[in-house]
Amino acid sequence: MLFFIVPTLLTKHKRSEIGLNSTQPAFDELTKSCHERNLPVDAWKSAYCLAMDERGEHLGIFDVNHEKAPTLAQITLQLTEMKDNSNNNNNVNIVNWIADGLKAENDQCVLNMNFI
Repeated sequence: MLFFIVPTLLTKHKRSEIGLNSTQPAFDELTKSCHERNLPVDAWKSAYCLAMDERGEHLGIFDVNHEKAPTLAQITLQLTEMKDNSNNNNNVNIVNWIADGLKAENDQCVLNMNFI
């Protein structure tokens, strides 16, 4: 049985190397972009190293904290309840914001249809 495990592990190792090599350019570009925007990349790296060394509660940095995105109806309701004390430029920005939200929702629908 041990004879079959070694080739399997070697195959998995080779695939992981290929995966890492193929994602490295995108990772480097993302890191560069984060540095350009003055995001705390070094703090993230040190938190990652601490989590890998200490484990336990320190692994909480990998927990995904997210809120469900508001629906189009909730966004529309929120916008209609806002006081209208803005100038025309802000109205244009709101329209663009809604249009971007609609486009994103449409793109999600298209992606979901492609997976079906």
